[in-house]
Amino acid sequence: MRSEYDLRVDQLEQDVYECCRILNKLNNTEDLSSSLPKNGSEAEKFLTWEYNMKDFPVENIAIQLKEEHVYLQAYKKNRGKCLDIKREILMPENVDKSKISATLTPRGILTISVPIV
Repeated sequence: MRSEYDLRVDQLEQDVYECCRILNKLNNTEDLSSSLPKNGSEAEKFLTWEYNMKDFPVENIAIQLKEEHVYLQAYKKNRGKCLDIKREILMPENVDKSKISATLTPRGILTISVPIV
C-alpha cells in the first residue's frame, strides 16, 4: 500500500511535468504579451513547486541544483520505519536558474521557485 506522501508527491510531479509541457508549448508560440505596455509595478512571473514536508525534520531535507536539474531528498524515521523521498525536477529552458529559491514555512510547506525569463 502506498503512503499518502507517495501519492501526493506523484501528483505534484505530474503537475510539474504538465506545467513544463505548457511552458514549452508557450515558448513555441508567438509571444503576444510583448506588444503590451509594461510598467515598473508588473509582477515577475515564477515557476513554483510546493511540497508538504511538515513531517520531515528540517535537517533531513536537502535540495541541490545540478545543471538543469533540481534534486530534492528528505527522510524521516518513525517507529523504526524510515520514509525516504527523492525527487528530480527538470528545469525548463526559459527560467533563470541563477535566481532559484527555496523556502520552508513554519507549517512545513517547501516552495521551490524560479523566475521565468
